[in-house]
Amino acid sequence: MAGDVAVRQVSELQSKGPEIVAEVKQHAVELRRYGDTVAFVISPEQHRKVTQLEEAAQRALWAFGIQRGMKSLEEGTWYVVAMVDALPESPSLPGVEDPLGVSAAVTVLGDGVVDTTVTIQDPAE
Repeated sequence: MAGDVAVRQVSELQSKGPEIVAEVKQHAVELRRYGDTVAFVISPEQHRKVTQLEEAAQRALWAFGIQRGMKSLEEGTWYVVAMVDALPESPSLPGVEDPLGVSAAVTVLGDGVVDTTVTIQDPAE
């Protein structure tokens, strides 16, 4: 086993299938055939963690794009508006289901870096 991953051979699945599936509760299982990895099996809990990490990475990339845009603003007073296009989909944007947030006034002077916070609230609350 390398780290938190057990390496098993596809040929083991016939005789040890239930044992290998039970192993996934403890750690990930990498399945190999003739030395090549053909599958990587993780538990539902591990899958949820991976999904949450991917979603967080997408939010971080999205936030980076906003920060980058803020650096190119002309001098003046600005407001930052952020919205999440939430389900269920509606033909209007923003729809009544879409959380929306507006920053306080932001003053941009020269090439200075601008920081602000936008709090997005659920419209149902």
